[in-house]
Amino acid sequence: MLSVVSGAILVAAPGASFWYLLPRNGVVHPLVRNSDVGSMVTIGIMGAMSLGIALLFDGLFG
Repeated sequence: MLSVVSGAILVAAPGASFWYLLPRNGVVHPLVRNSDVGSMVTIGIMGAMSLGIALLFDGLFG
C-alpha cells in the first residue's frame, strides 16, 4: 500500500512541476533559463516520474 501511495505522489508531483515550469506568455521560467540547469531539471523530473510509475505498478501488480 505504501508503494502505491508513494508511487502516485511521485507521478503527480513531477507532472505538476513540469506544468509549473512551462513558459508563460513567451517568458521562460527563471529556474530553467540556463540550458545546463534546464537539462538537469528535465532529467530529475523524468527520473522521479519513472520511479513513481515503477512503484505504482509494483504496488498494484507485485
